[in-house]
Amino acid sequence: TSTSFSSSKLLSDVSSGFSDTTNEIWQRFWLSSENAFNSNDDICGGASYDEPSLWNQAVIGRASVLLQDNSKIGSIINNINDYQNSQLKVFSASTAKNTDIYTDDNAQIAWVFIDAYQQTQNQQYLEAAKYIMNFLQNQTINGGVIWQYQADYIASISTVEAALAAVRLHEITNDDSLIEYAQKNMDFMFQYLQDPSDKLFYDGLSQSDYSDVNKGKLSYTVGCALSTLAYLYKDTGNSYYKNQATELADAATNKNGAFYDGNGLWNNQLQYEHLLFMGFSDIINLDSDFESYTSEVLRQANYIYNYLQDPNDLNMYFGLIDSSTQSMFSRYSKAYTGGGDSFSGDNNYCPGSSTKIKKSFMDNASIAQILY
Repeated sequence: TSTSFSSSKLLSDVSSGFSDTTNEIWQRFWLSSENAFNSNDDICGGASYDEPSLWNQAVIGRASVLLQDNSKIGSIINNINDYQNSQLKVFSASTAKNTDIYTDDNAQIAWVFIDAYQQTQNQQYLEAAKYIMNFLQNQTINGGVIWQYQADYIASISTVEAALAAVRLHEITNDDSLIEYAQKNMDFMFQYLQDPSDKLFYDGLSQSDYSDVNKGKLSYTVGCALSTLAYLYKDTGNSYYKNQATELADAATNKNGAFYDGNGLWNNQLQYEHLLFMGFSDIINLDSDFESYTSEVLRQANYIYNYLQDPNDLNMYFGLIDSSTQSMFSRYSKAYTGGGDSFSGDNNYCPGSSTKIKKSFMDNASIAQILY
């Protein structure tokens, strides 16, 4: 069970939440001495430097570009470029710039460059997105995208994120081969990686043995698939893509399905949830037939906004209710009575403070995108 809420009030409340949270992340996690983001929260002062992974940079990068602040765009792009492998010209998981390169990371970096180009018209950003897209295409076998450079595993998240990069790049270049690429990737997803019993996607499979399937299911894969299908339907007019999006959206919102806990809340890690919200946003904005999902998406957003936001640290959020504060957990337990949670209380309070608690860089970057 859960409390009722006013969707109109929620939308009004979060109207400035995106910019407030994104700016607070910049205040707390941008380290001027390094010209880089820091994984460590500086709420206590004197935070040591801990380099974020490329995935984290991609998530805060997209939120930062969406702020439409050109100075921040320049700063985050420069920081991302610290991860570029000099030989392959795509991006490593760390600033070691080695061949520890992941296609899902790079697809999200392509989105950042696409957004940055659309905001600034800087041709270098568009060329960077095209270069990444070419790399992703070269890591694709029969429509499935290899997860790690020079490895065997075909990942569903890489396959759908590369497809989404393609359809988003097509919006700028009108290169129809990008649509064909995305179509082939989605065909691969539906043929080899969809569970016929619940219509959700498996995590991936071995390119050397398609029967060797990792049957884990994550919501971010469905989110990226929904976004890609929205673009494909818009660009081709083929109702097949609308029907597939409907089937996936139904599967993702099945309260007895893999994505729900006993309290009727989405159960995947918050740091990945922004992609599911993005997928629903894309299909709802595409066609009025998808508006029926709006109330469920807003119900999930209401939980994040009203139960995970720290009242002592407004615009910043905990990733889990279990590791929030005792008062927050008590309030949650009265509203959500389905059980399954226990308060851990392992908070990282600032020395000498009973209210200031360090927050997660990645969780809050994800929430910034959800608020957008």
